[in-house]
Amino acid sequence: MSEDKKTFTITGMTCANCARTIEKALLKSEDIKFAGVNLTTNTGSVVGKNIDIEKIKK
Repeated sequence: MSEDKKTFTITGMTCANCARTIEKALLKSEDIKFAGVNLTTNTGSVVGKNIDIEKIKK
């Protein structure tokens, strides 16, 4: 099965530490191989298999 890339909006970030905390939380999921968060654009991207975007939103 190929890997998927999902991009989503993140609200409530105020600093680089917020972005890094979110990245670390995303990477705790065994399905996510890469996570990136952009503070400037308030977006996040993940790459992995069987990514459940609703689970990420929680």
